[in-house]
Amino acid sequence: MNCKPMQQCPFFLAAFILAWNSMTLADETSENLQLPELPPRASFDETLERPLFSETRRPERMVDEGEAVSARELRDNWRLTGIIMVGGEDHAMLQERKGDKHRILSTGMPLDSTWQLDAITPDTVVMKSGEEEVRLNLREPRDTRALDNPASAAGEGFDNGDAQPLEERAREAIDRLQLRIQTTRDQQNE
Repeated sequence: MNCKPMQQCPFFLAAFILAWNSMTLADETSENLQLPELPPRASFDETLERPLFSETRRPERMVDEGEAVSARELRDNWRLTGIIMVGGEDHAMLQERKGDKHRILSTGMPLDSTWQLDAITPDTVVMKSGEEEVRLNLREPRDTRALDNPASAAGEGFDNGDAQPLEERAREAIDRLQLRIQTTRDQQNE
């Protein structure tokens, strides 16, 4: 495109005028542009404390504030169901024994108004309430009283005369399992 006088190229003239005006306008308004003052961070604390994945975003109701939970009640009401250790972030998963509540906590977070998660290890967590500490194990020991006293496991009125020792029953179970494995191998080889 070959333009001799400016009258023949109105497009270039219009573009030049727009560019010139926008540059002078930007210089004048940039001095007047400032970000508004933000409220202090503390004013957002309530918002940050609300649960993110809850429909109402309202904090879950915990144990009544006036009601202190003892160490025994803590063990009776809650159990450690999992520990997540990824990178530098550790989380403990706790579930109510007689209910459907569950919590995923990291160190320093409260379980209720009394107990706070103090430490997480690969197989235990330490809950703290003032000076009192409770250790919850990921793998809780089974109730072995039945194995120690077969008569109490059988209950009253049950003749436990032909109860076999645990080792003998375990050996029989292993023998049955080995027989099943061998039978399956024989069937696959046919």
